[in-house]
Amino acid sequence: MEKKLSLIKSLHNSNQTQCIDIFSQHNGNFAFQEFRRDIEDPSQWFPVSSLTETAYSDIFLLEDYLRKQFIWLDMER
Repeated sequence: MEKKLSLIKSLHNSNQTQCIDIFSQHNGNFAFQEFRRDIEDPSQWFPVSSLTETAYSDIFLLEDYLRKQFIWLDMER
């Protein structure tokens, strides 16, 4: 069965080469996936990781977790 996801937020670094997309799942939980964009080819995003298997029930807790795991996110505040 295909899982339904809705993109609800994209967090980028200041030079637009790293991104984390936050998705809402059909069950109301949240998941994320990390992407990168090459300077040589800025037209496309490439997945760095698979969609997380861990689901988060609170988007604020997920964002807090992401800022701790991805230092560049905290620097963008």
